[in-house]
Amino acid sequence: MCGERIGMLKGTLGAGFGPEEMVRLGAELGARGRVALGHWGGQGAAMLARAAGAGVTAAGGMVLSHELRFPAGSAWLSGHYRLPCSLFIQQAGGEASLYLFDGDGLPVARDWEQVLIRRMAEPGARPGGERVGTWEHFSGAYAQYTRHAAAAGRLAQRSVCPVTVSVPQDSQADRALADTLRGLGCTVLREERPGVAAFSVSRGGFALLGRDEKGTPLTPERLLTLVCLIEMENGDGKVAVPPSAPAAVEVTAAGLCGTVLRLDRDGAEARRLYVRQPWLRDACFAAARICARLGLTGESLHSLDGKAPRFASASREVAVSADPGDLLSALAEQFPSRDGGGHSVRLRAGSGWVSVSPLGRRGALRVAAECADMELAEELCAVYVQKLARLDKALGQEK
Repeated sequence: MCGERIGMLKGTLGAGFGPEEMVRLGAELGARGRVALGHWGGQGAAMLARAAGAGVTAAGGMVLSHELRFPAGSAWLSGHYRLPCSLFIQQAGGEASLYLFDGDGLPVARDWEQVLIRRMAEPGARPGGERVGTWEHFSGAYAQYTRHAAAAGRLAQRSVCPVTVSVPQDSQADRALADTLRGLGCTVLREERPGVAAFSVSRGGFALLGRDEKGTPLTPERLLTLVCLIEMENGDGKVAVPPSAPAAVEVTAAGLCGTVLRLDRDGAEARRLYVRQPWLRDACFAAARICARLGLTGESLHSLDGKAPRFASASREVAVSADPGDLLSALAEQFPSRDGGGHSVRLRAGSGWVSVSPLGRRGALRVAAECADMELAEELCAVYVQKLARLDKALGQEK
């Protein structure tokens, strides 16, 4: 739920993200067969989706358009039906974000992402296949998604205490959250009420936000830690999390004799487990898991939150002029004892932790810091933002 944004390309409508680029992108995707295609946000997103679909069919592929109007739904569709790939286009004003997912429902691998970026930028490239593909609408995807999220959330077959929660927001992802929790057997209020826990989604449906019965806000990192705690106590006792997941996950696991794998550190084993645990990367699945636990034990969200270690987290996006991969390598060289590897750096910094990871196509990095309180987390985040700025300048001078 606080995963990396590899697989998300961001740009300006008409400047690098126009119909011609989308046709070339669609052709590259269509060469692999079936492609789930969704969009949201405006006429620009709809236009780009039509262009990408034209590229898919020109390359002989099959477009499966669907009514899931948020990226997490598109990721679920790709993974649930083992489609070769899924493309979701989201528009916000004059900007467009492209989300690309593989057959596991995870962001596409960085090497394939780089191939797609190059293909989009090749003005001479033309889609072409031996046959013309097809364009079909995948009906019922929304209902299947919410049913699956509710079913995956259940922790026990026996009856549980009824749970009342609030889902006050009204995006399609929030409506899916409400329908998921109703499918689980919860009473769902569509407005906030005193003494009632509230949930909402963010980051395209990949992150869950909450507020406990006493009004205390719960961040996606906090709720991810609670979902991991539930997995330790009521599930397999083992979780796989993205590199930027809080260190509190390990602290929680240690107290319960559990195991934590990290995607950038533990390779294929971590990925296989992560694929099997959608509640660790999808807000609807995560909320179902939490509410199932509350119904099973009769405890409040506030009480459950009290069982996890306390921490605060802060993050910032840093624009860089050097290649983000080169910057991460330079940073990693300064800290040989770092955790993780590959496309992110995670390291111990005094009493806290810092993780640095790339942000899709843009020349930017995400710095996330975790400490005992917010003031320390903000200070630690600022320190590493400055470190990256100095490294960025040094790499630029070398060239």
